[in-house]
Amino acid sequence: MNGIPLFYYKFLRIIPLFYYKTVIFVPLFYYKDMINRNIISDLREWRKRKNQKPLVLRGARQVGKTTLVLRHILKTGWKYAAQRIKFERFGESDYRSREVGEAFRLLEKAMLLEIAYPYSDYQIPILPELKRSPKLFWLDTGIVNYVARIQKEVFSVQDITDTWRGKVAEHIVGQELLAGKTDFFAQRNFWVRKANSSDAEVDFIIQHDNRIIPVEVKSGHNSKLRSLHLFMDEVDHQTAIRIWSGKYSIDKVTTPKGKTFYLYNLPYYYAGILESLLINSDELS
Repeated sequence: MNGIPLFYYKFLRIIPLFYYKTVIFVPLFYYKDMINRNIISDLREWRKRKNQKPLVLRGARQVGKTTLVLRHILKTGWKYAAQRIKFERFGESDYRSREVGEAFRLLEKAMLLEIAYPYSDYQIPILPELKRSPKLFWLDTGIVNYVARIQKEVFSVQDITDTWRGKVAEHIVGQELLAGKTDFFAQRNFWVRKANSSDAEVDFIIQHDNRIIPVEVKSGHNSKLRSLHLFMDEVDHQTAIRIWSGKYSIDKVTTPKGKTFYLYNLPYYYAGILESLLINSDELS
């Protein structure tokens, strides 16, 4: 068992249903002895020798650096919630893209976060474009608010889109969209324009039958939804959704190019059942 005593495994079998922090604590309890390798004692003996010769160490480079990158992401990554990120020098660090990407994928496998990649086409299937900057979504918005220390701000505002440049609202909607899915491998997607020089972006897109429905998390007048207008000009349907703090309503909107579509304004609490609404409601379909 790789030098780990049998009693350690037996002890783990006794407590798996106990409080989860205990399970995390037990490996740390034995961690000190696990990393105490034979080379440590060899180095100590070499140091004591009077006729020391040059010492050459061979082995893997940068062992343990992934742990440092993971700690950096967990410490600083919360402030990038619902924002597009770059792996290279993430969080004002000196870590390279490959190191940060590997750490993010580990955290994604642990289901602590999701790296959502954009889509720039208008037809199904929705295929993430892995070479473009992704968005960072954490497991829980409450944890994000706690670590960012904005709980009071969230509870004191009239419109949650006014908090943290609207990123809290977008993160909540993203969390609800995922919670409303039954597919274990479901992922969130968003749309960006193909032109690299363009900053046009739709917060989320969802597939309904053979159509891609845009979902914006915005407040304010319809004329400000420029990215949504660009998207609707290219699709062959007339359905768009806005999640906001207002009441349910339907607006008939005309884009600058002259296309007319219907914007369904839904309160935040509808975000978790959005796909069910599309399936069951003739009005939204």
